[in-house]
Amino acid sequence: MPRVTIEWGTMVGSLIENAKAPKAILQQTAAILVAGAREAFLEGGRQPEGKWPDRAVPNIAGIFSDFSGGRPAPLSRRFETGQTLVDTGRLRQSVQDPQNAEIDLASLLVSLRSNLPYASKQQDGATDELIGVVTQEFQDWLARFLKSNPDKMKDDAGGLGWLLNKTMLDKEIRIDIPARPFLEITDQDIEDIEDMIGLLIARSPDTEA
Repeated sequence: MPRVTIEWGTMVGSLIENAKAPKAILQQTAAILVAGAREAFLEGGRQPEGKWPDRAVPNIAGIFSDFSGGRPAPLSRRFETGQTLVDTGRLRQSVQDPQNAEIDLASLLVSLRSNLPYASKQQDGATDELIGVVTQEFQDWLARFLKSNPDKMKDDAGGLGWLLNKTMLDKEIRIDIPARPFLEITDQDIEDIEDMIGLLIARSPDTEA
């Protein structure tokens, strides 16, 4: 499962230890990290040097998922361009709530994770990932869909006709999944955490800086 952990430098750690409510600082840090992770899904990534790659069209992995899930036909979104990882919202919601983040008060550690089994593949990417096998049942299912949607038939990278070729029967379909990190700490997160620490310590009359 993907995880992001923040560790403090000596100076900041000393300030937190001496603050009146170090647990409150760690909990607020968790809240900042959660907000950032969930924001990534709305913005398609958070790093200024680049956004996540757009979804593949047609989405072959999604089409195999529709087949294995018993759907009568591929969903329309399998053929739509746009942002990825937002179709169902499950991955975004899988990021731990701030109150459930892992906080180690003794070590001043804050860890945040997602518990979905496929989260790591989206966070870190994966190569040569098996997404399905072209069976006769799959070809029959896809052929029924393409009969009523001939515009999706074209036999090239933008179509699905190649999956009906007899030479594809019993072939494994594998793809590379690009990394789309959503659990990460940006420079903006660091600034927000530093501002928050300063504010909470300023409110603590028992602080020994």
